[in-house]
Amino acid sequence: MREMKKISVFYRKLTSAVLVLLLSSGVKAQQTTLFNTYSYDLMQLNVAAIGRTCFEANLNYRAQWLGISESPRLYQLNAGMALGSNNGVGMRIFQQSQGLLKITNVTGGYAYRLKLSETSKLHMGVGVSWSQNNFDGTKTNVIDKTDVTLNTNQSNLRSNNFDCEAGALYLGDKLTAGISALHLYNTNSKLELVTYNIKPQLNVMVAYKFNKGGPIEVEPWLVNRLTVGGANQPEALVNVKFMQMVTVGAGYRVNYGILALAGVEVGKLRVAYSFDYGTGKSSTGLGTSHQILLGLDLCRKKNTKSPDTTLVQETPPPPPVAPTPTTEPEPVVKEEPKPAEEPAAPVVKEEPKVETPIPVAETKPAEVPVVKEPIDEPVKPAEKPVIVPEEINPIATTIYFDKNSSLISTENANKIKKVAKIINDRRGNVVVVGYASPEGEQTHNNDLAAKRAQVVRQALIKYGVKANRLSIKSGGATSSLDNVVEHNRTVRFE
Repeated sequence: MREMKKISVFYRKLTSAVLVLLLSSGVKAQQTTLFNTYSYDLMQLNVAAIGRTCFEANLNYRAQWLGISESPRLYQLNAGMALGSNNGVGMRIFQQSQGLLKITNVTGGYAYRLKLSETSKLHMGVGVSWSQNNFDGTKTNVIDKTDVTLNTNQSNLRSNNFDCEAGALYLGDKLTAGISALHLYNTNSKLELVTYNIKPQLNVMVAYKFNKGGPIEVEPWLVNRLTVGGANQPEALVNVKFMQMVTVGAGYRVNYGILALAGVEVGKLRVAYSFDYGTGKSSTGLGTSHQILLGLDLCRKKNTKSPDTTLVQETPPPPPVAPTPTTEPEPVVKEEPKPAEEPAAPVVKEEPKVETPIPVAETKPAEVPVVKEPIDEPVKPAEKPVIVPEEINPIATTIYFDKNSSLISTENANKIKKVAKIINDRRGNVVVVGYASPEGEQTHNNDLAAKRAQVVRQALIKYGVKANRLSIKSGGATSSLDNVVEHNRTVRFE
């Protein structure tokens, strides 16, 4: 009897591992692992998020249910990149280890991006995955090693499965919404005596940014994971972002417990930490779960200041000074050769005096004093550059942006505040014109230029300018504004 109990250890461990496999993703037989940092990494929820930037990669680590012995450890790498203006490709690599059981999953995805407006796009994506469940039976204890049956059961048990998923994602200026379907290729996964069925799952999410681009940005999230014929797992999360860098958040997952999040973004890098704690009846005693995210976004704006060149039109003063010396000295140069041709009588100096007064010799030198008047005039035009630009364009301020960015730095925010005061002090309407440098794809640059103009317009409205006085225009990609390439990534005012 004692021997039979030890013989069954293998099957008990195998069954336990499979049960943990079903539960490790959440409560009530949730099949997909619940990562909490989806506000940084949308690929955790929807395959359609692939290629939303030029290149993005996020590495996730989750230590789940620390109150349970040999609880799951999960690793997931999500990476995607844009191809042109309409396509995106990416992949997801996932691994979960729990005791003797290890799960490996590799997913390849594609997304098509459809432009709906200057500030909104619709992404549609599909993904195909391969997964392997591996149970290491070599680590089980068997009393009778000569028993062929028991030794066979001590081998590594594997099952390979294929799956697919699809999703749609709306990315607006403030609104983000999406729906995705997972496990569309429904198969039974089997490990020796234990077989479990993977059912289709639907993920629905929506988020909205309040005070976008401001010093304090609030973004609530609503997410629901529905398993066909199984669990319904809704949750709510509210993130508060300070100065577009530091984020803190808190939320609640129905029938499970509380969530918390903290993260920071510096330049192109991001780091985030989250934890969840079960407070429901079915989750009590599971302990806390911790997650860490390390991310890279090559298209995110660096936290650096743009060059301060507020008055671009201060350069016109040299042209009015240049023409004055060039027009009148010319007659003086032309008249000097004439006396140089008549040095035939070097001693007799009175003869040129008799000849020159008869024609115009004395009248033309009389014009020479006129040259003295323009010599004093350069002082007067020096005062005009301050007045003339204001009459032509009182808003001679240029807002500079980083490459592939439409985010407003603190320095540019101060510039925009000054522009708002100038507009409010004067009458008339203003056109906000956005530009982009010529590098990269033309359509993307045109969109980026329009987005920059839209962002600046919203900032002006925030600082008190009436919306009906402002309109936007895309200047597109150009190199004619400045010889320095990066100085063409601007917004200007007309």
